[in-house]
Amino acid sequence: MTAWRESRGSNGSGSFAAGRIRVDSLQGTKAWLPADRRSLRALAEGPPMSGIFINYRVDDDASAAALVDERLRQEFGDGNVFRDSRSLVSGLDFDPELWRRLKMSTVLLALIGPRWLTLSDDTGQRRLDHPRDYVRREIRYALKRDMVVIPLLLNDTSIPRAMELPSDIRQFSRRQFMELRVRSVTVDLNALVAQLALEVPRLAAVPQDAAKPRWYEHPPVGGIDARHTAVYLHGDGHDISGTIIGGDNRA
Repeated sequence: MTAWRESRGSNGSGSFAAGRIRVDSLQGTKAWLPADRRSLRALAEGPPMSGIFINYRVDDDASAAALVDERLRQEFGDGNVFRDSRSLVSGLDFDPELWRRLKMSTVLLALIGPRWLTLSDDTGQRRLDHPRDYVRREIRYALKRDMVVIPLLLNDTSIPRAMELPSDIRQFSRRQFMELRVRSVTVDLNALVAQLALEVPRLAAVPQDAAKPRWYEHPPVGGIDARHTAVYLHGDGHDISGTIIGGDNRA
C-alpha cells in the first residue's frame, strides 16, 4: 500500500511543488507527478476509454443487434463494443455494469425496428412510456451527456417523430440517422463502420501504446503501476490526499 499527497506550496526543500502529486511508498521512496484536476481524475478513474454502446429492444429485432455487434467487434475490438447480452457476465448485478459501460462510451447506437415505438408490457402500457424502461433511460443519459447518438433504422423503419416520444428524449428525433436494410446489408454496415470510425479508433488505427493513460508516461520513482491500482481521494480543494492500494511496486 502506498500513500500519496498533493501539496500546493513548498515541498520543504525550498522548491515550489504546487500542482504535483508526491508519492511515498512503504520503502520510503518518493516521487512527484504532474497533477492538474484532469490528471487527478485520470489517476482515480484509470485510462479513458472510447467505445460504442448498442441500445436495442430484444423483442424488436435482436438478430440485427447481434449482426451489428459482430461486425463492429471485428472493426473496433471486443472491448470497445458493448451489447448487454454478450458483454455482461452471468451471475453478477448487471445494472451498475451497464451504466458504467455507457458512461465509458462515446457513441450510443440505437437500433430502431418496426416495433420499437409500439411494444407494450403485460398491462398494455407502451414500454417507452415507462420511466424505468432501459432503452429510454440509456438514450436520455446519452442525450444529456451530449454523446454521439445515432439512430439506426432497420429495414425502412421511419425515425420516430418528437410528438411520439416521451418529453425527456424528444431530442432523439433530431439526431441524424443511418439505415440497415436486408437488401443492402453489406453496403450499410460499411457505411456505419466508416461513420463510427470518426469517433472510435479502428483496430488497425490504434497505436501500440494507446492503452496507456497519459500519466503513465511519468511513473513514480520506485514504481507504482497505476494500471493495477485503486485510488481513494479526499480533501478540501487545496490539499488533496488519498491512498493507493494494490499497486505493483517495482525496483
